[in-house]
Amino acid sequence: MKRIITGLRAARFRAGWVAPVGFAVLVAAVTSVWAMMGSGATSAQSESTSSSASVEQSAASKAQSVDVVPVRSESYNRAASYPGTLRASQTATLAFRVGGPLVNVEVAPGTQVAAGDLMMRIDPRDYENAVASAQAQLDSALAKLAAMEVGARAEDIRALDAKRLAAVARQEYARAEFERNQRLLNSNAVARAEFDASKASLTAAESDLKAAIEELQKARTGSRDEDITAMKADIRALESQLKIARDQLSDTDLRAPFPGIVTRQLVENHEQVAPGQTVVALHDIDMLEVDVSLPEKEILHRPLDSQFDAEVRLVTMPSKVFAAQFKEIDTEADPRTRTYQVTFVMPKPKGLNVLPGMVVDLLLSSASSEAPSADALIVPMAAIRSDQSGNRFVWVVAENQVERRPITIGRLVGENLCEVRKGLARDEAVVTGGASLLHDGAEVKVRSGSAPVPANPS
Repeated sequence: MKRIITGLRAARFRAGWVAPVGFAVLVAAVTSVWAMMGSGATSAQSESTSSSASVEQSAASKAQSVDVVPVRSESYNRAASYPGTLRASQTATLAFRVGGPLVNVEVAPGTQVAAGDLMMRIDPRDYENAVASAQAQLDSALAKLAAMEVGARAEDIRALDAKRLAAVARQEYARAEFERNQRLLNSNAVARAEFDASKASLTAAESDLKAAIEELQKARTGSRDEDITAMKADIRALESQLKIARDQLSDTDLRAPFPGIVTRQLVENHEQVAPGQTVVALHDIDMLEVDVSLPEKEILHRPLDSQFDAEVRLVTMPSKVFAAQFKEIDTEADPRTRTYQVTFVMPKPKGLNVLPGMVVDLLLSSASSEAPSADALIVPMAAIRSDQSGNRFVWVVAENQVERRPITIGRLVGENLCEVRKGLARDEAVVTGGASLLHDGAEVKVRSGSAPVPANPS
């Protein structure tokens, strides 16, 4: 603006004069420019003020609405909490007692089976042939025993008698030849070798006759008791061999020993399986067990010869509590921790996939009659969160900001409340609703109807 005025003055002095009308026009133009510049500055200032207000309004609109409740205290008979891991009441790794190629696989991991259900099968052909062979040998031995006990038939006796008569004739002929050659030998009319041959023939003929007579006598009188006893022993051995063959044939089927769920399958169909090779794992999860380590103070006042109850709470679902019963105790303390391992058992909850390996807390009421009621900090179950590692925390609100606060919880109080043993103070405000997108330090807006938020929580 100063440049415009200065330029006008210079032009005026150089010309020596300026027409009144022209000067008036120039003054009007300068005034117009000045007005426009002033209007632009005012507009910029207005836009700046509006932008600042918009930012503040946007920040306020980003604050997440939450519901809060104050932490309160309540007196009740406190119970101890001990960590544990669920396991199946029965587990088994199954194997075939015989070997061979698999021809049938009926199960896969996750399959529910009943006791006696077929799970896998080995090719049974070799074992079927072994059964047939053992059966044939046994049948033959039984037939021989029957013949021995009944004795020989009449036609058999006649045949044996004819055999004896033939042996008598051969023996008489051999004796006559021997006696003749003996006389000739004395007069040197026969060679010594011929004499020896006739002597040998006589000896053989006499042996054959003796055997024929004994065989005929045996047929007429029947088998001896010793022979029958020996045959019966052979039959018992053959019966045992047949039973073994049948058992091996039966062992080509692998069946479930108890009802449960298949957890692992280690071989595939058509693979060669060796005897004793683990092929499948089975768990009975109708009943679940949990082992916890209890200190001496929990053992002293409990009747270990009778059952006592406890409660099991899932770490990932602390609102769910299930009844459990004492099963057994290891009466030898761990030398390092000086605790005793105690096993509790509980039925598998219906409607929930509660499985072995899940982490739980076992809640155990004090067994001592001197255990006092305790003032405990109580928060709703809806306020308690868990991270991926199972660590519990809550969102604490102070001055319209949230803080993630790790906590240690105790037992349930009623159906919807839980004791907090560490991490909170009385009257602090914790978030119970609208916490899904919160992060540490996030701005929040407490919904109307929620509890007032303390400015400086203690």
